[in-house]
Amino acid sequence: MMIVIGVILALLAITYFSIGNQGLNMASVKIRPDAIELLNERFADGEISYEEYRMLRNQLLK
Repeated sequence: MMIVIGVILALLAITYFSIGNQGLNMASVKIRPDAIELLNERFADGEISYEEYRMLRNQLLK
């Protein structure tokens, strides 16, 4: 009985971590274009300087 519980827990852990990793990767890809778009708008509106724009854009593209 304990072996069955151990196998079930192991399968749940593997599933959790594989879904979690894919979710994080998908989220970062989805967020980046929105963040860069927002950054471009802030620069175009004059809210931030060119130096701030370059620094923030470089950080987002890492």
